[in-house]
Amino acid sequence: HGCQQVAAIVQQRLHRDQWRTARQRHNMACCAQSKPDAQHKMDPAAIRENVDRAAAMLGQMLEGIMRDMFVDQATAFVTQDQPELAQSQAIRNAVVQRIEFLDANFLASLNVYIKVTRQRKEVGLQELLEALQQEVLRQVALRLPPAARAMDVAMQHVKKDARLTVLRAVMYGDQPAGTPSEAGVLGIDSWQEIQMKLEPDALMSTVGQLIEDMEDQQVVADRRLLSRMVLVREELRWLEAERNYFQPESSSDEVSAMRFARKNVPQRCVAFLKEVLLVNDPRRRVALLTKALEEDWEGAAPQQKPQQSLAEGEERPSDCVRPGRFMATLHALETQLKQSVEHGVGLPLERDPQQGERVLKRLGDVHEEAMAVLDRLQSAV
Repeated sequence: HGCQQVAAIVQQRLHRDQWRTARQRHNMACCAQSKPDAQHKMDPAAIRENVDRAAAMLGQMLEGIMRDMFVDQATAFVTQDQPELAQSQAIRNAVVQRIEFLDANFLASLNVYIKVTRQRKEVGLQELLEALQQEVLRQVALRLPPAARAMDVAMQHVKKDARLTVLRAVMYGDQPAGTPSEAGVLGIDSWQEIQMKLEPDALMSTVGQLIEDMEDQQVVADRRLLSRMVLVREELRWLEAERNYFQPESSSDEVSAMRFARKNVPQRCVAFLKEVLLVNDPRRRVALLTKALEEDWEGAAPQQKPQQSLAEGEERPSDCVRPGRFMATLHALETQLKQSVEHGVGLPLERDPQQGERVLKRLGDVHEEAMAVLDRLQSAV
C-alpha cells in the first residue's frame, strides 16, 4: 500500500510537470518572439525549434530525477531502510548523463522556466529547477580551464572583499585563516593546486577575453554580469599593483593583457572620457557615467569612423561606450599620463608642469566614480 501511494504521488507530479512544461514552452516562445533584437530578428521557426529542444531535454531530466527518486524511495520502503538517494544526487546524475548535449539555449530556457514558476508561486518546482540550474553551472565550471574555473568562483560574489579573498587565494595559493574555503567548488583539494596550474597573466587574459566577447556583441545580454566582470578585472589589476609594491623584484611595467595597440584604442570611449573630464560637478559626472555604462547611450559621444576596413557585406561592430572598453581606456590614459608626468615629456607639461598632476587627479576621481557606478550595477537585483 505504501509503495502504491509513493507511485501515485510521483506519477501525479510527473504529469503535472509535463503539463507545466507544455504551458511554459508556449510562454517562452511568445516571449522570445515578442522581444527580438532590433538589428537581428531571429527566425520564429528557429526560436521554436530551440525552445522545443530545450524543453524536451528538460522534460527528460525531470522525469529521470523523479524516476530515480521513486525507485530509491520505493526500495527503501520495501526493505524498511532509509532512502539512499538524495535529491541533489539525483539531479547530479541527470546532469552528468546529459552534460555534453546542453548548450546556451538550454540555460536560457531554464532561466525562463524558473521565472515563470516564481511568478506562479509554484515553490516546489521552482526549487527543483533552481537546484538543476546550479548543478548544470557547477558541472560546466568543472570542465573549464583552471583560470576560467577560478573566475567562475570569484564571479559568484557580490561583495568586493569576498572576490578579493578568492582572487588572492588563486593568485598566491593561500587561503586566509578563518575564511571558508571554496576550493571544493573548483573540484580541487587546495588553492595551491590551481595556483600552480595557472599560466602567468592567465586570470587577466581570461577575464579580458570574456569582457571583449560580451562587448563585441550588438546587444549586451547581461549588463549586471558584464559590470561584475569589469570589477573583477580592476581588482586583479589592483592586486598586481599591490604585489609590485611589496615585491619590487617581481614588478612588471604592465600586465600584457591590458596593453592597447594604438590603432585599437576605442575612439568613442576616448571622446566620451574627454567630455567627462571637463565636468567639474561630481554629481554630473556620476550621472553621465551611469547613463553610459548601464545602457548603449548613443549620445555619449559622436559615432567614430571604423578603425579597420570592413569586408563587403560585413556588419560594423558596435562601438558604443561599454564598461570594459571605458575602464580599459581610462586605465590606458592614466598609465600614459603618469609616464609623461614622471619624465616631464609632452608639450602641455613643458608649458605647465602642474597640469599633468591636475589631470591625473581628475582621472583618479573619474576612476573611483566609475567603479562606484559599476558596483551599483553589478549588485542590482
